[in-house]
Amino acid sequence: MSAQDGFAGGDGLAASRADPKALFANGGETGALMAAIDWAATPLGPIGQWSHALRTIVALLLRNRFPLLLWWGPQFVQLYNDAYMPIPGEKHPARALGRPAAECWAEIWHIIGPMIEAPFRGEP
Repeated sequence: MSAQDGFAGGDGLAASRADPKALFANGGETGALMAAIDWAATPLGPIGQWSHALRTIVALLLRNRFPLLLWWGPQFVQLYNDAYMPIPGEKHPARALGRPAAECWAEIWHIIGPMIEAPFRGEP
């Protein structure tokens, strides 16, 4: 990845310290939607308080052409890229992007929730 991709400076990760929303620049439609979210009102909190690890993976997934989904934190807050948008279907963006996985996938959470949480309990 180069500086133009947003990883060494310019409009991406390094610039996100001065302007937190710069993290979403060149992130396609989903990046623009993420820039409009009031992250302080979500379990992730304000962008300026996100860890370096979270900012790095968000920059990576937004610039990737392969469908990528990140579930972050104990509520599995959903962050994803343009290629992933068809997967949540009509739930995108209001009920999927930046929302806890259990809210987005409420109709199947009783099945997938325990499978997702099992490794965090030390189970296979």
